[in-house]
Amino acid sequence: NNIDDLKDTFNLFINKIVPNGLLIVSEQLSLKGDKYGFNKDSKFNVQNIVLSNGSYSFDLSINGELYPNFNFNHPGKHNLSNALAALIIAFKLNCKIEDLKPALHSFKGVQRRYSIHINNKDLVYIDDYAHHPEEISAIYDSLVESYPNENYLVAFQPHLYSRTRDLAEDFATALSQFDAVILLEIYPAREIPIKGISSEWLLEKIDSNHKTISRKSDISDHIKNIGYRVNITLGAGDIANEVEQIKQDHRVVDVHIPPDQDESIEIGLDARQDANFQKPFYNNQNLAFVNWGLRRCVESTNVYGYATADPGGFYTYNLNGTGVDVVVQDSGLQTDHPDFY
Repeated sequence: NNIDDLKDTFNLFINKIVPNGLLIVSEQLSLKGDKYGFNKDSKFNVQNIVLSNGSYSFDLSINGELYPNFNFNHPGKHNLSNALAALIIAFKLNCKIEDLKPALHSFKGVQRRYSIHINNKDLVYIDDYAHHPEEISAIYDSLVESYPNENYLVAFQPHLYSRTRDLAEDFATALSQFDAVILLEIYPAREIPIKGISSEWLLEKIDSNHKTISRKSDISDHIKNIGYRVNITLGAGDIANEVEQIKQDHRVVDVHIPPDQDESIEIGLDARQDANFQKPFYNNQNLAFVNWGLRRCVESTNVYGYATADPGGFYTYNLNGTGVDVVVQDSGLQTDHPDFY
């Protein structure tokens, strides 16, 4: 019924913890337990945070003891806070620090949580499941942190009529932070419409010079026409079904990255056969390996090229003699050359 009832429910749960059990609590909450977060007064905290090329490096502090040189490849302080909580649990379960570092560094994330689909000098496209006002604000903060001094476009699909009604002012405040707001119709899920509650009603509350109601299928057109570099789709409904089409509409083609002799490798791609190769990816002076597969689907002998990695985690394979660059991310392949797929 109210915030006090909510706190009472959490306390009922806390009181069920067995003796000598572990409870870690965000430093932002007024609940009993061992606090974690970014404040040095918290029992578990992260210090000396540096964000570079979309990745964090930081030191982990546990009971005042500092464990340096952790790396985490998912921007956003909310993501870093979740990573800290996971590290604490693993540490308390007697996992070794030397094992936790590479485990965190190699963590690939979860689908639709700040999923970066396009990330280059001309266009950034990200998709996220966020559907609550605080989540939307956390996403906005992550964008500002990762891509400062840009304009930001959000395409948001409200989820549930009741949630839109109850949190309308908070939604409006969160969405008003963006420079352009594309609002889809409310995704009803399990609900029937509520009289007077609509995306048009919510849009009126949003303070933005560029705001509009849109169909899902028109999101790509808005991204093209508005022309901002940084764009994100948000929501827990079927907006996720548009991701692949948006990627296709804005696919990266003929990206030019000059050859770097220190990064050069020779790739042999045999006709009619997958070629799997492994390339080191350097990030904050730490080495990780990512496997990529590429298929050459025309009759040919081997072709050779070089590979470079940009800060967003893309590999660009320039295939010598073809006049085309192939941009690869998350095991996907993007090119306009008809001989490759």
